[in-house]
Amino acid sequence: MTLTQVRSEYGSFREAVQHYAAMGCSRRMTARYLGFDRTHFRQLVRRFDLDGLFPQSRSEMLPECRGVGHPARAEANRRRAAPRITAEELLPWVRQCRTAREFQRDAPYSLWVVIARFGSWRDARAVARRTLK
Repeated sequence: MTLTQVRSEYGSFREAVQHYAAMGCSRRMTARYLGFDRTHFRQLVRRFDLDGLFPQSRSEMLPECRGVGHPARAEANRRRAAPRITAEELLPWVRQCRTAREFQRDAPYSLWVVIARFGSWRDARAVARRTLK
């Protein structure tokens, strides 16, 4: 939406922003409702000095404008995280495969997991040989 379209629909840009800010919408949500990208909307809000209209604390905002918050995000990330792969799971595959290319082709794990765990393919092979004896 352009500034002209907002003016024709709401009377003025200020009235449109006041309408959504009074309902408890955040800047991001107001920009979305009016059809502006956030950067351009932020510039217009500064130009017309409308920052004071928006809710100043999260408790004043509508629930859908608040986001999920840090604890909820941390819990979601924890649930999404892949289970840790132990060295005991990797070493039999490292022992069985002679080269890194063969490991990539045959093993159910990524070569990057081996490199992250042991430092290099060569170091992983050395550890596999030592634990074999």
